[in-house]
Amino acid sequence: MAFTTALLPNRPTLDPINALRVAEMATGEIMSRIKFMNHNAHLSNDDLCTMESEGIFPIGVGYGQTYREREIDGRGFSSETALILYELRSANKIPDDDTHQDRLSEMLDRDNENGYLRQQPYSGYWIVQQAYRMGHDLSEIDFVFTDEGIVRRAMHLVSTYVAACESGVHLNAEDRQQILRLPAMQLLPEKGPARTHQGPLTVSRYIRDMVICGLHEDEILERAEWFVRVHDRAKERQYAADKMADTYVFDTFPLNRYNRYTELGTWADSDDPYLLAALAKRRDLVAMSSSKGNVIVMSKRFNLYGAASCLIKAEPDRWHYEAKSRNIIANGTESVDADPTALFRAALESIIGRHIVYKL
Repeated sequence: MAFTTALLPNRPTLDPINALRVAEMATGEIMSRIKFMNHNAHLSNDDLCTMESEGIFPIGVGYGQTYREREIDGRGFSSETALILYELRSANKIPDDDTHQDRLSEMLDRDNENGYLRQQPYSGYWIVQQAYRMGHDLSEIDFVFTDEGIVRRAMHLVSTYVAACESGVHLNAEDRQQILRLPAMQLLPEKGPARTHQGPLTVSRYIRDMVICGLHEDEILERAEWFVRVHDRAKERQYAADKMADTYVFDTFPLNRYNRYTELGTWADSDDPYLLAALAKRRDLVAMSSSKGNVIVMSKRFNLYGAASCLIKAEPDRWHYEAKSRNIIANGTESVDADPTALFRAALESIIGRHIVYKL
């Protein structure tokens, strides 16, 4: 069966996107269509068999099927890329030894753990995530993207990086200076590290990689401009959200510990993910309700496990809890669709306030 359609998690990061690239490389088949699904959707064996018969190749979707849950021969995985490399090698589809593929896999493993790729200046990884936000925001009339279009852009970023590494080309000082003078590089700020850092999967490195791969200067400019425009607009949105978080008076509600009101939670009604991030940095706890009625709770100070347990028990198909670094209770997120909660705001505030504890 030839696969013609890739099924990726909603708003996929560079990890499942790269896993798709690896699969295409191994099979020699380019997926003509890309579809999306909640990563935690329940897929039966019959569902998976039907997908295969229809030429659909799932990556990173299905409860129990993602790298987070899968174990093979007692081995766990830290990325979808690492998982698919192992599976393809076990089936003798790709060589066991591939330095560049393995190095990229290790980087994506590390980013899934601590986000280091996203922390670089003009990070392509971070920009791709912002592009989904722009494409889904009807107010961003200058950024009309489809998720599939974004994935194609991201795929080119990753494949160009790998191809440049595999080329073995080493640039001398004169070559580097010529690249720094390219119109595409002038799109990046002259001051600061944006042009000179050139870490993996950054815009500056992307420009360099495209030069090494022999792309025409006009194409290099167009592709770099797309990433820079998204980055700069996202930074504008972040700045506006930070200003609003610092100046706007939001509703608050008591966080009751042992029948004493010791702290206040913040309640916000907004569809702006940048505002949620800004408030989460500044407030002990924030609950944000979207215009559809979906609610997300984040806290830098409190353990949300108790509140999450109560909400999941009350509405098991509508809430999920992410501990670790995110510490979030979500009635749906940007990448996971869910029906809005049926609980009233007063009930939500009460449950949250009565069941949180300080982080250890």
